[in-house]
Amino acid sequence: MEDAREGYRQALSLHKRTRALRFQKMDIEREIAVATEAGDDERMSYLLGALQQVQMEIARMENQEAIIDGFGVMSGRVKGAATGHGG
Repeated sequence: MEDAREGYRQALSLHKRTRALRFQKMDIEREIAVATEAGDDERMSYLLGALQQVQMEIARMENQEAIIDGFGVMSGRVKGAATGHGG
């Protein structure tokens, strides 16, 4: 039971971190639009670097969630409602 609890806590933590990163990505994308309109090339360069870092972190977190989501499949566990949640 404790293993299940710990697995749930880890999955929830990963989910919250991925969600926060998605919001951060949206904020950066909005800032890129503003910098583009203002013609601020220096700010654009910084923001594009930040966006790339956030996207890489999101991909890393999604890979970890996929590993957790697939836990037990090899032993015959059937994936339930978690299948079909999108990104």
